[in-house]
Amino acid sequence: MHARKARRRFTQEFKDDAVSLVVEQGYSSAEVGRRLGVSENNVNRWVRQYRDKYKSASTNGLTREQLETELKRLQKKTSALRWSVKS
Repeated sequence: MHARKARRRFTQEFKDDAVSLVVEQGYSSAEVGRRLGVSENNVNRWVRQYRDKYKSASTNGLTREQLETELKRLQKKTSALRWSVKS
C-alpha cells in the first residue's frame, strides 16, 4: 500500500506574496512556482482568484487602463470647474 501524502496548506500571506510577484512585478507563474517550491497551477489559481475578486469588488469590470483614463478625465473636469469658480 502507498502512504498518502499530506496536503500542503499555504497561508493567505504566502498566496498574496506569490500573486504580487506575478501581478505587480511581472514574473511568470512558472517562475514564481519554481522559486517558491509550489505548483505553477497553484500560482495560476491564486492569481485568477485575485483578479476575479479585484475585478468584481472594485472596478465594475473596468481594466486598470480604463480606470486611469477615467481618473484623468475627471481630474481635468475638476480643474476646469475650479478655474471657472475662481473667475
